[in-house]
Amino acid sequence: MVIDHLNDNGNYVIHVYDVVEREKGSHTATIGWYKVDVTKGTMEEYY
Repeated sequence: MVIDHLNDNGNYVIHVYDVVEREKGSHTATIGWYKVDVTKGTMEEYY
């Protein structure tokens, strides 16, 4: 999980992903994107 950025409304945009390990390297597999409104204490899917 990583905080990707703040959107125009000041909400955090969170990227949740798995790191997939392979014999010849690794890559990320996105689980989802979420918007977190810290003033309201809410979280919802973003994209």
